[in-house]
Amino acid sequence: MGNVLSKSLGLLRSRPALFIPFLFPALLSLAEILASASGYVPVRALAFACGIVGFVFGVLVVGAYPLLVRAAVGGTELPIMEAIGASYRRFWTLLAAMLAVGLLVLLGTVALVVPGMILATWYAYTVPSVVLDGMGFAEGMGASKAFGRTRKWSTFLMFLAFGVMLLPVVVVVETLTFFVSPVLGGAAEVVLTIPIGVWAYVAVSYTYMTYRPATPPPGAFASAAQGPAPQPAAPGGFCASCGSQLAPGSRFCPSCGKAA
Repeated sequence: MGNVLSKSLGLLRSRPALFIPFLFPALLSLAEILASASGYVPVRALAFACGIVGFVFGVLVVGAYPLLVRAAVGGTELPIMEAIGASYRRFWTLLAAMLAVGLLVLLGTVALVVPGMILATWYAYTVPSVVLDGMGFAEGMGASKAFGRTRKWSTFLMFLAFGVMLLPVVVVVETLTFFVSPVLGGAAEVVLTIPIGVWAYVAVSYTYMTYRPATPPPGAFASAAQGPAPQPAAPGGFCASCGSQLAPGSRFCPSCGKAA
């Protein structure tokens, strides 16, 4: 756990651009908070729109971080928009995976806190599994569970460390909310959680990328961080765009939709 935290922090120091993707949903969250405080109905409607767009951007950004971390570890440059574009091509899979994991953890926490914590450590690596290994959401959850079980205590301690870091943020936010303004408290929460949130995403991606089984499954997700994309193959080969395996006779890739 200590090695993961130090290495991921080193990546952030050497690649401060890793903070940029997180700013997109953060700015939309700030806009939502400010708009919702308005008494003008059209402006309040804007808050709802910002919330929806921010949620979509949040999914794309979470999916982009494993690719950005892999590029940073490999010493290569991956443009942020290219990483987000790759995440966009896996949007529905990422959305299904995140909703399924979130629901399981929520139910486990509501029933008894301990099951929720166990489920969180099992499925913490679902997004990296989906993005880095080209898995479907159920397959990615299964891979995350198998990996998370082998690192349950280190994952738990990592989450605990980030939870402790959030305690001062909670104190500041609650103080501003109660004594000054709920709007200011909400804005402070968004701003102050940016560095911790980015560090957490980088740490989880780094953990999975570094310690997962060495041999990825067929159809591993290809991107610029891996070097040149696979060359076009005959039907039944691999997609030249995303690397997913093609069924015999396929004219279009089932993952990214591009012509085979």
